[in-house]
Amino acid sequence: MSGPEDERPPMKPWKKWLLRTLAVVVISFGVYFVYGWWQQSSARARLEEARAHLDATDPGWRLDEIQAARAKAFPPDEENITKLAVKIKDDTPKEFEQFLIRADDPEPWLPTPEMNRLPNVEKLAEARRIRTLCQDVIDRTLKLGTLKSGGVIPPPVPNPLDISLEHTQRLRNTAALLSLNATVLAADKDVNGAITSCRAGLNLVNGVGDEPTILSTLVRLAVAAVAVNAAERTLGYGEPQTGLRELQEELLSEAKGSKLVIGLRGERAIFNALFDHFATNPNALDNLGNPTNPLVSLSRFAYRSHLLTNHLEGLKLQTLCMEIGEGPSHEWLNRTQTEVIDQMEGTIIKLLLPAYNKVMEAMLRTHSRLRCLAAGIACERFRQANGRWPKNLMEIPKEILAEVPRDPYVDEAVNYRVLGDGIVVYSVGPDGNDDDGSLSYGHPKPGEDLGTRLWSPEFRRRP
Repeated sequence: MSGPEDERPPMKPWKKWLLRTLAVVVISFGVYFVYGWWQQSSARARLEEARAHLDATDPGWRLDEIQAARAKAFPPDEENITKLAVKIKDDTPKEFEQFLIRADDPEPWLPTPEMNRLPNVEKLAEARRIRTLCQDVIDRTLKLGTLKSGGVIPPPVPNPLDISLEHTQRLRNTAALLSLNATVLAADKDVNGAITSCRAGLNLVNGVGDEPTILSTLVRLAVAAVAVNAAERTLGYGEPQTGLRELQEELLSEAKGSKLVIGLRGERAIFNALFDHFATNPNALDNLGNPTNPLVSLSRFAYRSHLLTNHLEGLKLQTLCMEIGEGPSHEWLNRTQTEVIDQMEGTIIKLLLPAYNKVMEAMLRTHSRLRCLAAGIACERFRQANGRWPKNLMEIPKEILAEVPRDPYVDEAVNYRVLGDGIVVYSVGPDGNDDDGSLSYGHPKPGEDLGTRLWSPEFRRRP
């Protein structure tokens, strides 16, 4: 006999579908969490192994260790370029910054690329007035050119992304002040004084020193570029008799080696400290992305289970990028793209790692101009001694130019051409093509080179 249970109606199809779906979801989540637990356990061990390897191969690589080592090496406050520059910025009359804004409206007050052309008469008169108004801080700033180093340790913050770099940014204002001073002096035919100002401006890079961030690296490049522009303009306005040899050596020194690795090492340390912060403060992830977007909130929740694997991956990529930065500069961009950027996985890690290729592009541009200007100054020294431009860079005696600088883009000697009104020393730029010295003073486009343009004396100081 059949019981009542045999009379139970069959389950409706939609209920069967729902139960099966729920079962699949539960099993999937179970597999996901078990796999995630296993993956994180493995990643934790591999992360600690990677950090122990860095402890052994690069002692002092962590952020607190880097900052402690820097603090020990700082000079006294009265010889600290960075601290003195911060005070100078605070004491600079507001009229100076107002001038920088007004002077370029509606067009830049300093003609480019014709750096042998004098500024507009009215704007030059205003620049003289501002220089007189700022004479005290200019005199103090010039003294920074005699100092060797500097630096500041920012106040500690829980989240490494909140580290303040305002002190480094203020060096740009100081560099602009010295550039204004050099331009006015050169326009008023004191080109020797202008060269002194250019050298002091270039020395401000030592205020950035070993600041361990990519942003500070970019400030260093910007400060150097300001000094290069001021020196080129000074040579476009006259014939300096003093300071050229020293400036040439200082330009080559700044373009020597890879200051890039300092920033990369610091960024790796900041990245490591940031993920340690995430591990102990999971809510810190809420500051990433759009907090009002529910999908972003859900992705942050899911991402927490990938912190260790991304921490490990980020350290590996940044260490590799440091190795690339220590290698030949003409390989930087290609290797960084294929070995670092193309290997990044996950939105968060892409968001947190710096745009290495952009920083490298900026360094290649600046190093090109530093080296070309140094070679150009050697040509000017040769011309002053011989009454003519050298036929080629190899003709310059070793006591003036020990060796011809290399083009950082292709690892060949920089190029040189004698023109009807002067010379051009140039790098082929990012396109790798020799475009006969058709110079760009910004971001070169295809068909443009990077370098220095110098004029024969009769073509200098053009109205």
